[in-house]
Amino acid sequence: MSPNYYIDNEDGGGGGDYDITIVPNVFESKIRLETHCCELEEHGKLELAIADYRKGLVLLPNDVIEISRLLGHVLKKLGCKLEKERKLTGAITCYREAKERLQDASEVSELLGYALKKLGHEFERQNKLADAIASYREAMNLLPNVVPEVSKLLGCALKKLGGELEKQGKLIDVIGSYRKAKSLLPEDIEIPRLLGHALKKFGYELEKQGKPTEAVTHYREANNLLPKDAESRYLLGRVFKELGKLNEAIAFFKEAINLGLNNVDVRTSLGLALQEKADAFKEQGENDEAMFCYREALKCFSDAPSSCYRDIVQNNIHRLNSAT
Repeated sequence: MSPNYYIDNEDGGGGGDYDITIVPNVFESKIRLETHCCELEEHGKLELAIADYRKGLVLLPNDVIEISRLLGHVLKKLGCKLEKERKLTGAITCYREAKERLQDASEVSELLGYALKKLGHEFERQNKLADAIASYREAMNLLPNVVPEVSKLLGCALKKLGGELEKQGKLIDVIGSYRKAKSLLPEDIEIPRLLGHALKKFGYELEKQGKPTEAVTHYREANNLLPKDAESRYLLGRVFKELGKLNEAIAFFKEAINLGLNNVDVRTSLGLALQEKADAFKEQGENDEAMFCYREALKCFSDAPSSCYRDIVQNNIHRLNSAT
């Protein structure tokens, strides 16, 4: 039997009788294999051509480099075909392998990048935001000429993801998503506000966990992002008071009041901080400073929920007056 042919035995279904078909041995050489696969390509049988090239990689070890290149071109064609059929996952799989097999992969890299961009959009439409973000990120690396466009898509997806994560109470991940979105969408004025409120919430959680120093870090960043937010000033004042930093606490309580958070709780907190500062001045014998702080505190306690605050301050003022 000529080595240019091989026997394909097909069971005719008779339980022992076989039809013997003589077919050309396409794996006899790289040239014969290429001719055979080109015919398959011409008839649109790209999957069969790919399958035979894969066999050729095993059966023709001396021609692996060239067969791999030929396989890469067919994979690229199949990727384009699948993309036209809106089978993006399959197209991307083909483009990925083609990119690995072709020495000059610039064209297929671009095809892969645009397919990933489309896939990201599709994932986003399905609210699969983590998958969309991963696709957009990879597309950005592959499409340097359209980075601004893909960057905007990625930023919008990260912003949406932040909102979804916030509903789930995953504040650390929320903050991470909003930070990245903010860097990608500097013109979006809503993202700093969203990030600021997330930082404020997380700072409050840290404060409840007995971590005032960490809380201060997050409250401060929230302050910078929310210049007109009175609550973040009040929260900072409260945690500074807990840390014994009375000057900072008093300053932030006053800021909160000036920004419109002028309620009993804030005024009482300011009064207590002033009273504590006055006590410290009195212990140091600085009676004038103590008297000033006690009087300021007394103003804050004018509508305090308990008269004991006013009584304590008034007694201290009386003692200071008697001492002078």
